[in-house]
Amino acid sequence: MEKILRRLTVEEKQLVFGFGNELANNIYRIYNQFEVNDFEMLKRHLSQEQVDEITLTFLNIGDTQIAYLKADSYTRRNMLNDLRENGNQENGLYL
Repeated sequence: MEKILRRLTVEEKQLVFGFGNELANNIYRIYNQFEVNDFEMLKRHLSQEQVDEITLTFLNIGDTQIAYLKADSYTRRNMLNDLRENGNQENGLYL
């Protein structure tokens, strides 16, 4: 889970996993300000509500999200473009 969060951009966290702007940016800020080697270290810088949101999101990860993570960069870019054009509230991968 931690390695995925580290690797995803703020936009991917929002569009693919449905994290709000505040949480997605907070994760980004934490990785840039602190040395984080595992999820336990990341959790130290998050509120319990944020930890719960991340945990619940990963417990409910869908096939499309898994496919996104496994896809090559070209396919990922196309998937993100589709989400940008169609919006993520109704058509997002995280639903």
